[in-house]
Amino acid sequence: MATHYGGILKDAHYILENLGQDVYVKVPVNKDGLRAIKVLKNENVKITATAIYTKMQGYLAIEAGADY
Repeated sequence: MATHYGGILKDAHYILENLGQDVYVKVPVNKDGLRAIKVLKNENVKITATAIYTKMQGYLAIEAGADY
């Protein structure tokens, strides 16, 4: 639910702790979200990028490592 870096990471870890590792965490593609995607991918978290409204946001999500 968070849209800022620390909150996104906190929410992602909460989801993983409660639902297990076999889920895709949705992360918004904004400045903080892209930063969080990179960190979460280094932790082997599966990521679905969301709130993509432009091609550039899609390209940035791919570059950050989003799975979908």
